[in-house]
Amino acid sequence: YRTSAVEIDVGLGFGWSHSLAHRLEFDGEAVVWVDHENRRTRFPLPSVERPQIHNSLSRAAIFLGEEPEELILALAGDTARFYHFRAGRLVAISDAYGNRLTVHRDFSERVQRLDNGAGRSLLLRYDRAHLVAVDYQVLEADGWRTEQTLVSYCYDARQRLLAATNAVGDSERYDYDDQHVILQRQLTGGASFFWEWERSGKAARCVRHWASFAQMDTRYVWADDGSVAVHYVDGSEETYVHDDSARLVRKVEADGGEHLKAYDDQGRLIAEQDPLGAVTEYRYDDIGRLIALLPPDDEPTSYEYRNGFLHSRSRGEAVWTFRRNAEGDVTETVDPDGQVTHYYYDTRGQLLSIRYPDSSRHKLSWNDLGQLIEETLPDGGVRRFSYDERGRRTTTCDEYGAITRQQWDAVGRLVQTTFPTGATRAYSYGAYGQVTAERDELGRITRYEYDDDLHLVSRKINPDGTRVQYRYDHAQLLLTEIENESGEKYRLDYTPTGLIRQETGVDGRRTAYAYDRNGHLLEKTEFGDDGSTLVTAYARDAAGRLLLKTLPDGVEVAYTYDRLG
Repeated sequence: YRTSAVEIDVGLGFGWSHSLAHRLEFDGEAVVWVDHENRRTRFPLPSVERPQIHNSLSRAAIFLGEEPEELILALAGDTARFYHFRAGRLVAISDAYGNRLTVHRDFSERVQRLDNGAGRSLLLRYDRAHLVAVDYQVLEADGWRTEQTLVSYCYDARQRLLAATNAVGDSERYDYDDQHVILQRQLTGGASFFWEWERSGKAARCVRHWASFAQMDTRYVWADDGSVAVHYVDGSEETYVHDDSARLVRKVEADGGEHLKAYDDQGRLIAEQDPLGAVTEYRYDDIGRLIALLPPDDEPTSYEYRNGFLHSRSRGEAVWTFRRNAEGDVTETVDPDGQVTHYYYDTRGQLLSIRYPDSSRHKLSWNDLGQLIEETLPDGGVRRFSYDERGRRTTTCDEYGAITRQQWDAVGRLVQTTFPTGATRAYSYGAYGQVTAERDELGRITRYEYDDDLHLVSRKINPDGTRVQYRYDHAQLLLTEIENESGEKYRLDYTPTGLIRQETGVDGRRTAYAYDRNGHLLEKTEFGDDGSTLVTAYARDAAGRLLLKTLPDGVEVAYTYDRLG
C-alpha cells in the first residue's frame, strides 16, 4: 500500500499493489517504468543504434529484447532480475541463467497465471476488475489442479480492499477515508493500527500513527524545510531532514546524536558524519560504482570491477579476489592469505559443489523444482531430503540413515516433528503465527500467552503449572521485566535510543551501562549491596573498535588489529 497510489487501482483496490504490477508508459521518445511500489524511472526509448541505456541515479537499465517490441528492465544488485515487457505489459521475469517465470494474461490483459515452467504456478482469480484469490496449482496429465488457495480478498462498494484472508482463515481488515487513504489496519489477532493525516489524497502525510496497545503512539511534525520531528509516547524525539530529492541529509537521534550525509550531483552518497564528528567518505567511478571507502580512522578500502562485477576488494596490503562466471556468480575466491575456494554451478545457476582450500568438497543435488534433495558433506556423509507438493520439506535422512519427518499446516508452519526414535514434538499457533503451545517428546505441554493483542509472549506456562512472565513497558516494545517461577524479577531500563542503560538482577543487584553518541559501550558499573561500585571502562578509536579495557582493579587490557581488521 502506498498513499502516493491512492488514485490508482491495479486490481487490488485503490492504493494497493502486488509484485507483478509493473508497467511501462510511453511518452514520445521516452519510456517510464512504473514498478510495483509506484516508483517511476524514466529512460530514453532504446533503439537499434542505442539498444542499452542506464539510469545511474536509480541504478536501473533498459535493453532491447530479442522478441519484437520487447523491452527488458533491470535493477543493479547482487541478484540479477530481468523484467520483460511487450506493449508496455509485463510478460516474464528471468535471471542471468535464463530461468524464467512466465506471466500469462486473460482477454482483459489482467495477470492470470504465473508459471515457473516446472509444473507449478499461481493462478490469479478475479471478480470483474478485482483480484479475489490466488491459488497454488500443480500441473497434472489432464491440466492444472489447485493444491491450495493461498489468499483471498474482498472489497467494499467503492472497490477498496476491505480484507485479506490466508489459507487457514486468518483475516486482516482495512478502513479508509473518502479519498482511499488508509485509516486503520486490524490484524487477525485483534491488534489495530491507526493513522491520522494532514493534506488529502496522494499528497497526504502522516501526523500520527498509533495502535490499540498503549506502547505505540507516535506523532510527526512536518516543517517547510523538509524536516520532520518524530515524537514517541515516552517523550523522546527524533528529527529527520531530507533534501529536495527526498534524500536523508540529517538525522538527530533521541539522545541528541546528529548524523549528517552529503551527496554529489548524481545523487550518490559521498560523505557521512557520525555523532562524534568522524567522517566516512565514498568515491565512485564514472558509471556510479563504489571504488573507495575512506573510514575516519582505518585503512581505506578500494574496489575493482570486471565485466560489471566486483573482482577485488583491497584494504591496505590485504586483497580479496573474486572470479566469476559469465552470469556473475562467484566461481573462485582468494583471501589475503592466498587460500582458494572454488564454486561450481549447473546450467540453472544452482550451486553443485564447493571445493575448500584443503581440497575437501561439499556437494549439493537439486530436483527440477530447485529443491535440495541430497547433500554430500566434506567428510563423505550424505544427507537426503524430500518435499510435499507445496515445496515443504517432509523428511530429512541424516548421514547415519536416521530419518526425521516434518508436518506443516496450510500456511507453512511446522506442526509436528517426528524424530528417528519415533518420539514427536508438536506445536500450536496463534493468530500472528506465534507458538501458543509446545508438546515435547514426553507429552509435556508448555503454553505461551500473549496480552494486549501483542505478538510478544507475556507468559510461559510450564508443564508443572509454574510460569514465567514478561513485560514490554517501552515505546519500542523492548523487554522491560521478566518474573521467574519464584516471583523474582529481572528488570531492564533503556536509553532513549534503545540501548540497555541498567539491568537489575533477581538478587536486586544493579549493573549500569554508559555509551558514546555512536552507541558504543564506554563504561560498565556494577553496584554492590554495600554501596560499592566496580567500574570497567572501554576506550575506542574513531571506527568504534575497542583499543583499551580498564578493569575495576586498574588492570588494563590493550587490543590491536591485524590487516584483516
